[in-house]
Amino acid sequence: MKRGRFKLAKIIIIILLITSTLVWLSSSRVLLPFGAGCAEQTVQKDMDHDGDLESYILHDHRLSVYENNQLLWQSAEDWMVQSFVLADVNHDALDDLLMVVWKRGSFGPNKPFWILEDDMRFSNHLFLFNLQQDRMKPLW
Repeated sequence: MKRGRFKLAKIIIIILLITSTLVWLSSSRVLLPFGAGCAEQTVQKDMDHDGDLESYILHDHRLSVYENNQLLWQSAEDWMVQSFVLADVNHDALDDLLMVVWKRGSFGPNKPFWILEDDMRFSNHLFLFNLQQDRMKPLW
């Protein structure tokens, strides 16, 4: 039971850190995404548990995932990835890729039937992915 509480606390801390950063940036009159710098970030982790470390490299607002020097996945060109975290945020005992992304539109090709028109303003999105069998699977 304590382990579940610790995981929940970790998720809440991650979300609070991301949210507080965004609030600080907006309150300091930095106009996201254009005015905000992109922190260069590299993390190595075996998220798919195949024995090989993947490299998660954020450079110039683009996230790339490599395994054994082979590109497995890269964020879309029209996304501006602000930051990312690797953690088990959905309690399935597997680490997830959580990204803060700025992009136009809310849905892409999978727009719900009740939405008549996609909102094409630049807006902030939180994406959650899993790496399974060398493929990035969107969860949320």
